[in-house]
Amino acid sequence: MNPDDFRHAIGHFPTGVAVITTTVNGEAHGATVSALSSLSLEPPMLIVCLKDTSRTLTAVKQSGRFLVNLLAEDQADIAAHFATRDGAKLAPTEPGKLPGIPGVLGAIACEVDSMVRGGSHIILMATVTAVEMASAGRPLTYYRGRFGGFLPALTLVKPSD
Repeated sequence: MNPDDFRHAIGHFPTGVAVITTTVNGEAHGATVSALSSLSLEPPMLIVCLKDTSRTLTAVKQSGRFLVNLLAEDQADIAAHFATRDGAKLAPTEPGKLPGIPGVLGAIACEVDSMVRGGSHIILMATVTAVEMASAGRPLTYYRGRFGGFLPALTLVKPSD
């Protein structure tokens, strides 16, 4: 199997975009992810996948917790910023506080339960400890190597917001 063929095929599946943030010894870390999914409602859990060489993954392993920042469609520049490995990405935070990103659709605080390897990534299974919906709006999406917005085609259930 050619990895480029797989990348091309899976690129035709749109995903949402989030930034995972955490802090260790007052130093904040963050990484853009599109591999994010709910796992369980009872208890509330989710799955996040981070590349095994990610500095943010190293920080999450040390802290044992992270914040999922659900990006809005006008935050592609933030997604691009956190998708690189260069330089400091977040300002230092106050002790004990998870760093959040302003203007996101919502934030989900999590504690890591377990980790398993999946190829070049580490799959984090985490319990949700708090949820805060910060604003209404549309999500940032990732499709065929590009960030974009979301336009609903059909409403199957009444939206809660």
